[in-house]
Amino acid sequence: MRKLSRASAQAGTGASAQTVAMHYAAPELAKYFTGVDASFLQELSHKAQPIADQLVPPVALPTVLECSVAEKAYKKLKKLESIWGMIGVIFMSIVCGIWFSHSLEVMAWLGYLLPFLGPGMIAYLPLSSVGAEIARSSADYKSSLSIAARILASEREKTDYWKNLHWRELEHRVAALFIRKGYRAYATPGSGDKGVDVVAESAREKLVIQCKQYSKPAQRNVVSELLGVQAAEKADRSILICTGGFTKGAEDYARENGIILWDLDDLALENSKTNG
Repeated sequence: MRKLSRASAQAGTGASAQTVAMHYAAPELAKYFTGVDASFLQELSHKAQPIADQLVPPVALPTVLECSVAEKAYKKLKKLESIWGMIGVIFMSIVCGIWFSHSLEVMAWLGYLLPFLGPGMIAYLPLSSVGAEIARSSADYKSSLSIAARILASEREKTDYWKNLHWRELEHRVAALFIRKGYRAYATPGSGDKGVDVVAESAREKLVIQCKQYSKPAQRNVVSELLGVQAAEKADRSILICTGGFTKGAEDYARENGIILWDLDDLALENSKTNG
């Protein structure tokens, strides 16, 4: 649910289901590549990640013109899939036609019809895969992988920034983020904060925020503690930020009780919004 909500937020208000699906499948790439579908983006993300892991920051983001190569690669892949798939259907049609007319002594046109009722798809699927593999060997596809790797490496820098902060600096950076959002925000003292790390207030609401610099996912008990803090502080909403993410139990409990959860990806997204 959180991943879908984040994809919807990234896609923007009024975005199509296809656009949301692209942000769900590969959020780092979706805002750069257009004219492709979610499965193609997911494929690029998966194959480009090992390349991205080898890149040393800082990594320059690609231009719009460079990113357009992905659409060319996608169209070529789909075209070759279709062409080679139809070659398979035609081949099966010819084979079936010959077999029907000579072995069963019936009208040959039945053999040409049969592939479209089932057997033709048996030939279509493997042959279309051959066409796709040919497309994946093209220069456009290889360029798309290289560009995707640069994007992934650059996005990694954004999340690494938050992950590598000292816990106290994380609190101050979160307070600064909410100030940019238009709140009156401040980080509480390191001791005696009653479970509140950052307070953010506006004319409409009061937020209490906990920042957990964890390497592992926060569990349900951490969310439960924040729910009690929210009540004690008479806050309208509360946000739990954990650099290690959250367990499913924590996510379910937070959703049931209206607690907002932010992980590294959420921090990077919210930060990019406030930085324009």
